[in-house]
Amino acid sequence: MNDFDKSLEYYNKAFETTQKLENDSQYFSLKSQTYFYIGCLFNKNKKYKQAISYFEKGLNFSKSQKLELYLYANFINNLAYSKFKLGDKSAIREFNEAFGILDSLKNIPGIVSNKLNLSEYYLFQKDTAKAFILANQAKVTAHKNKIFEDELKILELLVKIDPKNNEFYNNRFIKLSDSLQNNERATRNKFARIEFETDEILNEKNTIEVEKEAISWQRWLILGSSLLVLIIGGLVYFTKMQHSRNKVLEFEKEQQVANEAIYQLMLDQQSKIDEGRNVEKNRISQELHDGIIGKLASIRLNLFVLKMKKDEDTINNSLIHINKIQDVENEIQAISRDLAKDIFTAKDSFQTIIEELFENQASISKLDYTLYIDPKIVWENIASPTKMHLYRIFQESLQNIYKYAGAKNISAKISKIESNIEIEIEDDGKGFDVSKTKDGIGLKNMKSRSDLIKSELNIVSNKDIGTKINLVFPI
Repeated sequence: MNDFDKSLEYYNKAFETTQKLENDSQYFSLKSQTYFYIGCLFNKNKKYKQAISYFEKGLNFSKSQKLELYLYANFINNLAYSKFKLGDKSAIREFNEAFGILDSLKNIPGIVSNKLNLSEYYLFQKDTAKAFILANQAKVTAHKNKIFEDELKILELLVKIDPKNNEFYNNRFIKLSDSLQNNERATRNKFARIEFETDEILNEKNTIEVEKEAISWQRWLILGSSLLVLIIGGLVYFTKMQHSRNKVLEFEKEQQVANEAIYQLMLDQQSKIDEGRNVEKNRISQELHDGIIGKLASIRLNLFVLKMKKDEDTINNSLIHINKIQDVENEIQAISRDLAKDIFTAKDSFQTIIEELFENQASISKLDYTLYIDPKIVWENIASPTKMHLYRIFQESLQNIYKYAGAKNISAKISKIESNIEIEIEDDGKGFDVSKTKDGIGLKNMKSRSDLIKSELNIVSNKDIGTKINLVFPI
């Protein structure tokens, strides 16, 4: 939110809290991180002297303990940046030390940050060649790992390094920035709807409170009338008083029921919010793994041949797969805008989609396959979400066979048996221990998708014999 003062206020509260944790096993780590984040905050606001003070305090504080390597590397990376911005040429040594540690740890966010800082350093030294190489490497890594905030910073830096292509970088910056803003706007809209519905519940509660006050006033009116009747006659007064008491009890009972109903509505609303959030997270996780990661893996494997061959035919074939990166970008944008578009509405036949999937995988992996699809199946009568889950299960199965099985042949069969559809996928690979790999995200996604279409998924695998996947679901 760019509220520096409020951010610093809460970081200071965190720092004060760590003072109470001296006997905690994580005391040194937590306090060191607090120094680090406050230093980063001053860095962001270009208060480099204050930033250096906190980075050095954090490093000195941690000398008595062995600081975690990734945290130490990030300390010196940001410390070097502060020194560089103040004109200290010795910062290059600390930049290089940080890179060596982060690269050995494969700490992707830290590597991206370090290369971005180094690029800015070399640009300041007027070494645009090194600056361009480092910035471009950082941009590719940031984009591949979805570190979009850093990618925006890198694009801004590339405009200064490579002004001839500033239009390209500016267009990419605008496109990425708009995509992030659209995603943020969609998230805010969801919470706005939740807030609106919560306000409606509170308004209902307020209405009931007003009715309760009216009932209370009516009760006193009845009691007053009863007292007046008491003056007229004891017997009449007793009858009226008894009647009033019964009515008050009835009102209170109704009020209790109403209060319980309001509370239950609030619990139900919160439950729906939590359930919706979890469903959305699982859906996006599945779509990223089954769709985007699968396509990127396919593109990477097809482009791998460029390491071995660089003739004209190979390059032309590779250009086709480079163009497919645009499809991946479109799918990422579709997920970020929370659009649940059905990929099957653009195809005339689900059978054609499956055949193309097998054909494409065979062309990549050089595997022989046989595919039988029962002509009695009327795919138009099967819901699109069900076909989408089936497609993802096929896709995950083929990718696993290619990556891990070492198979030469694949056979697949889709049959209609009474009111069910049975699917069998079999390979002659090296097999695997199902009990040891059941927690893999790919198998989890396959199981999750099979549950969504109310199907039974069974996987049988034998060493050096192969793997068989069986799926049965009702039409």
